[in-house]
Amino acid sequence: MVIHHIKRFFESQKQRFADRKKEKEQAESFKETEEMKQAEEIKREADRLAQLKQYQTAIEEYNKALEFYPYKGTEENLFKNAAEFLFKCSYNMAACYSYLDNFDEAINNFDKALQIQAADDENKVRALMGKGSTFYRKKMFVEGRYKAGAYRISMDTDWEVSDKKAEQYKEEDRKKNFIKLAHGCFSQAAELDRSHVDAWYSKGHMEMLMGKIKDAVQSFDNVINTNKNYENKEN
Repeated sequence: MVIHHIKRFFESQKQRFADRKKEKEQAESFKETEEMKQAEEIKREADRLAQLKQYQTAIEEYNKALEFYPYKGTEENLFKNAAEFLFKCSYNMAACYSYLDNFDEAINNFDKALQIQAADDENKVRALMGKGSTFYRKKMFVEGRYKAGAYRISMDTDWEVSDKKAEQYKEEDRKKNFIKLAHGCFSQAAELDRSHVDAWYSKGHMEMLMGKIKDAVQSFDNVINTNKNYENKEN
């Protein structure tokens, strides 16, 4: 019995040393390069443009920042700072496209943010919530309720959905069901962060629209149990 404990102790020590060595090697391999510094400077300019509501120009700058950046998000054991940079660029581009009411590109960039393996759960929840909201907004557009509906970002844009595109959206909704897709995003977000009241509320909202009343009641119960004073900001 004593020998077994001693053996386990040495094995744990060996693993600890191996982990430290791996962390050191990762830190050295992800040292900040000139390309990273330049990309971060471009991203800061993109952030500034986005704050000024110059969304299209901001998107161009975010893309430029990603081109300069030496890591692409698919690397194994990606350094945390690199993962954060890549996530923010994709997420912020998705937000810009969302403000421009360009649903497809917004969803595409939320997906890119979610594909970054080293992104933490908090960031993944943000991307899932954004993606789910965009699917719901597409549904409202299809139904002709978009301008007055919830989840709408109030602003005037130069982006207009053509009649042809509107018909494509309707066909896509018939095949894929935007409400179901939105529900899937909100459900994943709630699973990743079970204290996220907006995720539970949005999940319950979609369940009401899908006719899943019992599931909706459970979701709304989770909202109340988490925050009795919760008020949904989207309505």
